Amino acid sequence: MLFSKRLKLEKEYRKWLKKNSEAKDEVLSCITFLDKQGLLKEDVFPIEFNLDMKQFKKLQEWKKKQKKDYAGAIGGEYTYSFTQTGLGTVVVVKNNIFNKEIDLTDYEGW
Repeated sequence: MLFSKRLKLEKEYRKWLKKNSEAKDEVLSCITFLDKQGLLKEDVFPIEFNLDMKQFKKLQEWKKKQKKDYAGAIGGEYTYSFTQTGLGTVVVVKNNIFNKEIDLTDYEGW
């Protein structure tokens, strides 16, 4: 979905949520809003997380420093964790073989 369309939908949702403050569960109120707008389609629900260029470069440098080991036929060497908070998204990448982590969160951008 285009960013501008997403932003427009988010603004409309926030207006609707203010008018419907009795909606205690934000997830349910969001689904209700999307349903009323006729937007309950599979392409509306995918959740995406991205790394900016600074985070990507930091990750690549960190990966270069890691020991190399066989991660199995299908990989799984790294786990990418994105945790949304009220301030921003915490980004942590874990090397599952050596149990090491790197925090890529842009705390300065919060």
